Amino acid sequence: MNGERTSTQLDQLHRAKAEAVARYLKPNGNIVGVGIGQKPIDGKATDCVRIYVVLRQDEAAIPSSQLVPKGTTICDVPVDVIEVGRFGKNGQKPINDEGTTTRPGSPVRVRTAATNVNEGKRGTLGAVVTDGDAYYILGCNHVLAVNGRVPADPDLAQVVSGEFVGVEAKIASPDEFVPLLRDTRNSADCALARLKDRDSVPATFPDGTVRLTSPDAIAPELGMYVRKFGAGTGLTHGTIVDTDVDLYVDYSFGTFHFEHQVVIQSSEGGKEFATGGDSGSVVIAGTDAKEGQATGMIFAASGKFAVACPFSTVLSELAAQLKKASRPPVSLVVTADSTEVTSQTAQIQK
Repeated sequence: MNGERTSTQLDQLHRAKAEAVARYLKPNGNIVGVGIGQKPIDGKATDCVRIYVVLRQDEAAIPSSQLVPKGTTICDVPVDVIEVGRFGKNGQKPINDEGTTTRPGSPVRVRTAATNVNEGKRGTLGAVVTDGDAYYILGCNHVLAVNGRVPADPDLAQVVSGEFVGVEAKIASPDEFVPLLRDTRNSADCALARLKDRDSVPATFPDGTVRLTSPDAIAPELGMYVRKFGAGTGLTHGTIVDTDVDLYVDYSFGTFHFEHQVVIQSSEGGKEFATGGDSGSVVIAGTDAKEGQATGMIFAASGKFAVACPFSTVLSELAAQLKKASRPPVSLVVTADSTEVTSQTAQIQK
């Protein structure tokens, strides 16, 4: 759908969104996000500015700074107000106890003696990545690094998996992460953990769930059907309804402003696309020629809506962080017919 818009229409949409962000989006308010999507008007899907609110309330009860009156337009673009609750700090779900092999989609957490780390916070092992030498698991900063609160010393902190309740195994040590900053807008919630043994974690998802067919990420698109397999809710299906949302996400260590993120709505009649424990799950395109390519990574959710960072942004933000330490970038490891493929070797084969 994005390709059908003219440059003039795109400029108008982005002006309207920027105006809405400046007008409405403040920390700890009833409005928690502003993005771009579509809504039906006179039976036709129409571009709009999406305003995400904690609760729909009577207009008389809403402060004027947070009030979006019915029928509002911004820069002549219609507005759609959507009740979502607050993003982040979801309650935990039971650990996925199916299977015995730690791999993408498995639960992970950090075990450490640090007093300022909530060891109960679980997430999902998103994918296996490599810099061509070492191998890492990819997940969220707020799970693997807790924004710098987890000691980098492998003697003090370990990333552990838990395939069965109460049974865990050390699989990696904390590594680089993209810091979350309070004084600016953030682009990605992501981190790496270095595998102790490159062969200890297969790069493939469990049979019958999802599969990556290419190491190259693709851009999320409005209306794209997607799937994910995570430790919180398992295999779920949804549709991308917003490809450019600015929003506030609540963590145990503060509330942070993100920009240019993706919103996914759960499939009608299906379970929530993501919830507590799913942070780090790779979002994979599920239709047409793009099936099997990574398009996002889950880091927050609320009800039937989940928030993902574009996967290309995850990789580019990690590359910038690694460059500061004079280290090479990482790329997805994809296993096909028992042959390991990374984006570098894929380029050679083309």
